[in-house]
Amino acid sequence: MKDVVAIERYDSMDIAFLRNLRDLTLSLGNPNRFSDLINLFLNSLQTDLESLRKALRERNTLALREVAHGLKGTSANLGAVCLAALCSVLEEACMSPEVDGAERIVQEIESQAQAVRQIMLWEAKCGCQ
Repeated sequence: MKDVVAIERYDSMDIAFLRNLRDLTLSLGNPNRFSDLINLFLNSLQTDLESLRKALRERNTLALREVAHGLKGTSANLGAVCLAALCSVLEEACMSPEVDGAERIVQEIESQAQAVRQIMLWEAKCGCQ
């Protein structure tokens, strides 16, 4: 029960949006569609995080900006508003040749991604029961 309360209070996700998306996919008659969508996003998220780390190590601002831009869009489309906002901050930071604060921003993105992963897996589990 403690996990449910923590997730309900988590305000970096648009839980209502995510639940509406879950309900919509369930109403289409395929109970696995929402879980499949979440799993697809989470697999892509893992790949994006690895790409961000690699680009950061290589100081490749173009790659950082491109990955951040893509992750911003997919996150926003699934209601992960805080993750999308952090990606936007990273995207803007990459406009500067020095990439001020990029390492800290990537760390925040990774932390937020963990929270998003937990919430999405919980919501996918709840919808299939």
